[in-house]
Amino acid sequence: MAILLTVSGLIFHQSFFRILPLFISLAVMILQAKVSRYAFLVGGLNSILYAVVYFYYGLYGVAAQAFLFSFPMQIITFFNWKKNAEKDTVRFRRMKGWQYAVCIVSYIVAWVGLYFILKHIGSDYAVLDNTVTLLGIFASVLTVFAYIEYAWLLLSVSIMNIFLYIQVIPVHHDQVTYLVYGIYSLVCISMHFRKARRLYKEQQNK
Repeated sequence: MAILLTVSGLIFHQSFFRILPLFISLAVMILQAKVSRYAFLVGGLNSILYAVVYFYYGLYGVAAQAFLFSFPMQIITFFNWKKNAEKDTVRFRRMKGWQYAVCIVSYIVAWVGLYFILKHIGSDYAVLDNTVTLLGIFASVLTVFAYIEYAWLLLSVSIMNIFLYIQVIPVHHDQVTYLVYGIYSLVCISMHFRKARRLYKEQQNK
């Protein structure tokens, strides 16, 4: 994957700074696939670099989410998972019915509000940018408190990110490097999804 990123970066004249977060993320995703809490420590710091890159491409919603939310939330997640540690991971729990209802209503209200904000500031990718941003935020919140449902949201975000990159490529061809990484990320998140659910079942059996 590192070779593919390097080659695609050279072909599409991607700057080193804009491709750097992807190389760091290669290591982060290996940790993610293992459901390791250390993925959040490294990933949180890397979110700062992502925010700068997303802002450059005009993905303002994702940029704000990366810097103002993903960065602090991943750092908080690391320490919270460490506090409730089980080996290198965490003790998982499941949401209650009323929590599902609150999340769904909150998501709909937030989606409508953020959509109009993104359209107002001139975003060309308001629908996908908005959807990915908010799903990422909700996934981060559930992850902090180790609700197993976060794994479903992470998988959804990973899939939608690929469509977002495809939408941006016609304007910014160098985004091919992010599409390449997005495919790699989807594979790792799929592994994370399967292992997280298996760990949860094992913990419940105990």
